[in-house]
Amino acid sequence: MENNKNSKIFYGWWVVLGCVLITTTMVPPIMSLSNKFLIQVTTEMNISRGVFTLANTIVQGLGIFISPIVSKNLAKGNMRKIQSISIIGFVLAYASYSLAKSPIHLYMSSFFVGLFYLNSTLIPVSMMVTNWFVEKRGIAMSVTMAGIGLGGTIFSPIVTNLLQNYGWRHTYLIMAVVFGFGNAIGTVIPPLVTSEVFGMEKYPEAYGMVNSATQVGLSLGSLLVASMYDLNGSYTLAWMLLLVLTAVTLFSWVGSCLAAKRYMASDVELKQAQ
Repeated sequence: MENNKNSKIFYGWWVVLGCVLITTTMVPPIMSLSNKFLIQVTTEMNISRGVFTLANTIVQGLGIFISPIVSKNLAKGNMRKIQSISIIGFVLAYASYSLAKSPIHLYMSSFFVGLFYLNSTLIPVSMMVTNWFVEKRGIAMSVTMAGIGLGGTIFSPIVTNLLQNYGWRHTYLIMAVVFGFGNAIGTVIPPLVTSEVFGMEKYPEAYGMVNSATQVGLSLGSLLVASMYDLNGSYTLAWMLLLVLTAVTLFSWVGSCLAAKRYMASDVELKQAQ
């Protein structure tokens, strides 16, 4: 699809631009901004940090169980329709955090946030980029996922300022509207390795399983950091441990990719010899 001579700009790059808007606005509230609300929410509700963090864990943990189903549905169904509905659902579910009166309300909102998040962000985005690019897939995926860091950098001070001036309830509402207009190791490498190892035909199903494994790490990581803070009163030890685990994950992905290439090369040579 990359060699379209009838177009001055390959249409796939417009797809990447749309995906960047999604990763810039919709992914940061789940991956990097959720703890911004921690102090105000836990203070007002009189709950522990671990209780609040469980809400985000529910969002991440939901992907462990339904990522394969989401991938199959997106591959077989109308991705544009599913994603559009999910974006609207995500905005409404995220805004519902502002109405929470107890941890149960937070958890209920998190369930729907997680459901719509999976159907509108990383899984469909990675599938679209993979479908549009072959030779420049790595560059396109990296540019797309760079939106996550960009969004975190842009919205972190904005959320902090809103929390100081308007409180956490109004901030949830305001950011839900902002995120609704938008449409890393853990996000760039898995889809790239999966697509290279399994190919285009089996990519949706394979990446669904890979994303489930990724969500396990995200879920356990959130709980680990919160628990270690509650025990020690400091994030230092927790971040050091997560840094080590991140390095291990990186080498594991690279090793898996290299091992798969060697296996595929030897398999081809064996078939040619026969």
